[in-house]
Amino acid sequence: MTTRYAWLGATRKTLMRDVVSSCFDAWLREWCLQPEISKASVAEIPLISCPREKHEVWIADVSGGCMLVAIHRDRLDAFGSRLALAEAEQSCGVTSDLASAAVQDLLVRLVAKTGHSHTSPVIWNDPWPDSILRPEWGGLGLQISFEGFELRVGIDRTIVDVICPERARPNGVLSNRAESLGPLPLRLSAVLDFGLVNARELAGLRTGEVLLSERTIGQPISVRAGPRQVFCANLARIDGQFAVVATVSSTGENP
Repeated sequence: MTTRYAWLGATRKTLMRDVVSSCFDAWLREWCLQPEISKASVAEIPLISCPREKHEVWIADVSGGCMLVAIHRDRLDAFGSRLALAEAEQSCGVTSDLASAAVQDLLVRLVAKTGHSHTSPVIWNDPWPDSILRPEWGGLGLQISFEGFELRVGIDRTIVDVICPERARPNGVLSNRAESLGPLPLRLSAVLDFGLVNARELAGLRTGEVLLSERTIGQPISVRAGPRQVFCANLARIDGQFAVVATVSSTGENP
């Protein structure tokens, strides 16, 4: 029974595109297709939009998962002819065989990224594998476009996990928001309430005038982190400096 995974994240999709692009560039050089001339692009596609019956497909089973490379059947001979022009002595006059060999070689190179240097791709005549077709199971479809040709690459979640492992979570799940925000610096301020004044009174304040707080001596003041009150405290003086002595937290508990 196929193991059902969750959707593949954007970060690992990007990493897999980079892996496929790197393998493809090396493959181009080996097959004398000159990557600086062959303007190639690698983009994600839904394989379900590609008619399976119109594609020649090679698949490899490795590490408990599978990977495939496909090319449209109508383009197989044309692709072989393009390869023959670049590497005439390899063509032997059989362009479709040359194209098949090249596509299988690309698949072997991709599989090698899992650590398996020896694999034997086989022709796949069945529908697209569900583990690759379904993105909700973690499957990934990519399209390589170059010189008017398109190669489709399908990778299931098991292979993705081998090539681009999910980042390990830190030991110990963060228990609450306070712990996760622990390193964040916050500015504390002690606030004396002086009630309300209108703009005219505020503009008329002069040096030497006395403002009376609404709080009497001995009443706690508010200590805030930004706009949020975190606890109440009593004013104090220690070694010539103002200080506050925390009394009750904003939750009503002793701080």
